[in-house]
Amino acid sequence: MRQQEPLISVIVPVYNAERYLAQCIESIVDQSYRNIELILIDNASSDGSSSVCDRYARTDARIQVIHLRENIMASGARNTGVQNASGEWIMFVDSDDYLDDKNGLNELVSYSRKIDYEIDFLIFNYKRYFQNEKVLITRPNFSDELIVEENKIKKIVLLLKNSFIPAPSWGKLIKLQFLRNKRIEFISDTNAEDIPWFLNLLESCENFALTNIRFLVYRKQVYGAGTYGFNKKRYDDLFNIVTRESHRIKAYSEDKDRKSTRLNSSHVSQ
Repeated sequence: MRQQEPLISVIVPVYNAERYLAQCIESIVDQSYRNIELILIDNASSDGSSSVCDRYARTDARIQVIHLRENIMASGARNTGVQNASGEWIMFVDSDDYLDDKNGLNELVSYSRKIDYEIDFLIFNYKRYFQNEKVLITRPNFSDELIVEENKIKKIVLLLKNSFIPAPSWGKLIKLQFLRNKRIEFISDTNAEDIPWFLNLLESCENFALTNIRFLVYRKQVYGAGTYGFNKKRYDDLFNIVTRESHRIKAYSEDKDRKSTRLNSSHVSQ
C-alpha cells in the first residue's frame, strides 16, 4: 500500500516579479507531485504581479494569495507564509526562480523517505541561470562525504569547511512543525536575512540531510523581482550580519572542538 503523500506548502514571496512570475507559478503547480499548497505573498507590488497571482489562484484551488498592504521585505513575507502554511513540509521558492523538472518534488519526497534517521530538514542542490547570457549552469555536487555522513556535528564541520554554505531559504525541504516549535523566523526589516536563519536551523535541528537532487533554478542577473540592487542599507545589513555571524560560527566551532577534545580524553583515560 502506498504511503500517504504529505502536504507540501510552497511559499513564494512576490515583489514586482511580473516578468518571471508566470513561469515560477506554472513550474510549481505542474509538478507531478500533486499534494501541494502554493502560498503567494504579494509584498505590496507596484507592477502587475498582484493580478498575475489572482489570475492563477482562480484556476487552481491549491493556490492561496495573501496581499500585503505595505512591503515588509522578503524576510517578513516568508514569515507570513510560514504563519499561514498547513503542510507537513514547507519549501521556499523566489518569484524570479523556477523548477525545471516536473518530477523534482516527487523525487525529493521519495528521497526523504529513504533516509533511515530522523531529520528536520533536507538540503537539495540547484542550478543557476544567468539571465544576460541565457546560460544554465549546474552547481557542483555536495561531496559524497557530506551525503553519507549521519552525524549532525560532523556534517556541520564539513559544511563550515566547504567553499559554499547553503544558507538561502530556497533549496530546502523543512518540517513546518520544527520551525514553529523552535520559533525560527527570518529577521524582519533587513537584507541578508538567510545567514542567521540558516545557522538557527543548524543549531536547533535534531539532524538534517543533503542530496544532489536538482530541480530548482536560481535566476541570476535579475533586478527588481525581490532583488533591490546595491544600496547603503543592503551593504550595512550584510556587513553587520556577516560580522556578527562570523563570531557566532567561530564560537560554535570552538565549543565543538572543546567537547570533542574532552570526549577523546575520556576515551584515552579509560
